[in-house]
Amino acid sequence: MSVTWENTTGKEVAVKINYVDKTNGKTSSVKNSRKQADTLSIDNMVIETQVVEVQVGDGKNAYSTPKSFTVTPLFEEDINQKSWTVIDFQSEETSGEGAVNGRASCTIDGDLTTFWHSVWTSSGAELPAWITYDMKKEIVLSKVATTRRPGNTSLKTVEIYVSNNPNDFGEKVGTIAYVSGDSGGATKWVALPVPARGRYLKLKMPDSTSGSAVLSMAEVQAKGSTNP
Repeated sequence: MSVTWENTTGKEVAVKINYVDKTNGKTSSVKNSRKQADTLSIDNMVIETQVVEVQVGDGKNAYSTPKSFTVTPLFEEDINQKSWTVIDFQSEETSGEGAVNGRASCTIDGDLTTFWHSVWTSSGAELPAWITYDMKKEIVLSKVATTRRPGNTSLKTVEIYVSNNPNDFGEKVGTIAYVSGDSGGATKWVALPVPARGRYLKLKMPDSTSGSAVLSMAEVQAKGSTNP
């Protein structure tokens, strides 16, 4: 569960969530922040309907009257990406990377040593690049990860889109951002600020570390609930 807020005061605020934890029973989590927009995410909640209280404070242990919400947390599990299919992509390399590599389907084969590559033996590679997946059923996604191709650092930014309509994805629901020092073969997870519900997942890559349209990616992984 996540609570997202806007703070236009320029001052530090504290957001406190009171909830039932699997390990400690009734407990609280607090986040102090001066950011104009921020999020406090809660893991390990008891998977049952419960009343969650949210309070806002001044960062000095003075809090507002709790605001109560009834929520039913979903069980987060590893999603089996090997059951997905690729239904769309900007380009893929089908001849220059051997009999297996280069194809978009390599990103969902569960093998971190295989990889997708944008086309390079002919023209056609452009930015943004994208790959769209059919996850075969509606899923509530809470986390998404991508893995760079071993020995290659071209993958820079991955925008995440989720929808029940493969032709209309609306606004992005999260972003994976590789930074200087992230190695080839690095896996990077991101927790979505708000879990996203849908059957189709689209990953859009608007840039690369080199500035060119030459991109590669080894694998996509996800966590969420298959029984939303």
